[in-house]
Amino acid sequence: MKWMWDLLDDDSDENGTKNKDGQKNPQTGKNTEKNNKSNTKMKEEKNKQNKTKTNESDRKNSEAVKQQTNGEKKKEDEWMKKEKEKKEQEQKAKVDKKEHEQKAEVDKKRKEQDENLKKAQNEKGRKKKEQDERERK
Repeated sequence: MKWMWDLLDDDSDENGTKNKDGQKNPQTGKNTEKNNKSNTKMKEEKNKQNKTKTNESDRKNSEAVKQQTNGEKKKEDEWMKKEKEKKEQEQKAKVDKKEHEQKAEVDKKRKEQDENLKKAQNEKGRKKKEQDERERK
């Protein structure tokens, strides 16, 4: 009795007679070479179909990866835009603050000048009044 693994390794047909390419199989009466060729063609066809399926699945996977990558890139681009806008707003706020401080300083100087001018005019007016009063006396 033959063991299973012996049967797997054995090239013989069911009767136990080994056939070489070109010999007829005693059971079927068919040429084993033709069977081998047709089997080879069938295997090649299967391999071709499997490759096509693999190529399709690879293509689908690569498209999925591209979409995922594109999605990540879009998210990154949006984040970069937000960061850029944030920096621009901060820069604008700094510039606005400086301008405001400069305007405030200019206004303060103007106010001081106006006050000094008023004081000078008041002093001038007071001196004139005093002089007029002296002249009247």
